[in-house]
Amino acid sequence: MRYDGYQFVKNSMPCNTFFRYEKDLLSISLSKMQLQNLQQQKNNVIPMCRVINIDFSHQRPSWYIEPTSFYDDVRNLEYLKAV
Repeated sequence: MRYDGYQFVKNSMPCNTFFRYEKDLLSISLSKMQLQNLQQQKNNVIPMCRVINIDFSHQRPSWYIEPTSFYDDVRNLEYLKAV
């Protein structure tokens, strides 16, 4: 139905077969309106690079302060060597 349309599919098979398939689709919580409005949208393709946009320069919130380590200071390393 999505590619050929509701009316084309209805006309391409026996009525009892079509309505049986339609009843199956309606039983999985699709409405008849949704089935009749299914259309293939060829121009609705979005490249993945536009969907996923990663900005590596803004990985943390603006208020975040990176913690400092006791071992970052060279004087502390000299103190540990002496002990």
